[in-house]
Amino acid sequence: MVGFRSILIAARLRRPAPQSFPEAYVARQRRCSATSAREEQRRGTDMKANVLWMTAIAALALAGCNRAESPSDVQSDVADAQAEAQRDLADAQADAQQEMADAHRDVLDAQQVDDSDAVADAAQEASATQAESEQKITLAQAEATHRVAMEQCEALTGSALEDCKERADNELERAKRNAEERRDGTG
Repeated sequence: MVGFRSILIAARLRRPAPQSFPEAYVARQRRCSATSAREEQRRGTDMKANVLWMTAIAALALAGCNRAESPSDVQSDVADAQAEAQRDLADAQADAQQEMADAHRDVLDAQQVDDSDAVADAAQEASATQAESEQKITLAQAEATHRVAMEQCEALTGSALEDCKERADNELERAKRNAEERRDGTG
């Protein structure tokens, strides 16, 4: 039974008077099930719309991927890649020269101390430093060549584009393997 006091409080708050437990529970379940059904329907519609949008975007992206760049764009991109490659190669060479100078300085310091073991260790480290420096320069050259080749591939379309990029990637991997073999003394 609902008391008079609860009816007055409900009237002040402009809420309906409380119902007994089973009635309130059933009413709440009805509201929740109707809301959840609407939510599920809305979510399904939203998901379908999202899938459609993603499919449309993917189709547009793929359509754009099969078009070759204009020759002037390719030429500009190749020139930019060559300039960047020259900068990267110059940086690698400068780093290698600095590392070699440091290694040579270590050998000279060991010679001044007149410790034959220290001289041998410093010479061995200098040799390893030289091998690593040569590898870094070789890798910088290979990556520069790869970057330019990838830009040149952009003038192609379809399977020719994919073949060109695959050849460029294979050449880069081959150059990396050769550089590692030379560094390790096996190549």
